[in-house]
Amino acid sequence: MGSKKKLLKRIDEINHPGSRKTLATIRDIKRIKKRDEIKKGHALKANVKGAQLIYFLEKIEEKYGNIEKKKLEPHEFHEIIESYFHRFDEELEQIQLKTQVNKRRQNQHSSREAIIKMNLENEIRNYRAGGLELPNLTDEKIYQKFRNWDGNSHNLQHIEMRFISKSFLDKLAQENEETNKMNVE
Repeated sequence: MGSKKKLLKRIDEINHPGSRKTLATIRDIKRIKKRDEIKKGHALKANVKGAQLIYFLEKIEEKYGNIEKKKLEPHEFHEIIESYFHRFDEELEQIQLKTQVNKRRQNQHSSREAIIKMNLENEIRNYRAGGLELPNLTDEKIYQKFRNWDGNSHNLQHIEMRFISKSFLDKLAQENEETNKMNVE
């Protein structure tokens, strides 16, 4: 096993297609190709997660841009997540308008519409059951790291992720109410 340059040298030296050296070189080439495919898959996943988190970062900047907040309250986080579920509303309206205008081409955008609806249903189901993998913005440390994040998908690994569900946010809101009542008394 070696680098790509060494493999290219070994390929040039191959004399017999069935030799042990040739078979070892072929195995090494396959291993390198598989490793590169796995790297591409991880990069793609990081880019998708990065796009999702950029949406949340933009919404926080839009809502609380000049306001210095230490963390989000559970109900504020819930509102941002709900707005995340409605991010494709305009595109779905456009698709419906196009299908109403062109009676002959009603199936023209159906695949995009189906993908969006399926994705949204899956995300909503996950949020209501197990949770979406997001940073816990109700925690001060994580919230500050997230606000200082530059939007680069390579730096995502420094932001602690957790599965955020509706029940988790409800539980946090209830705990906050109880602590507020204790502080008032």
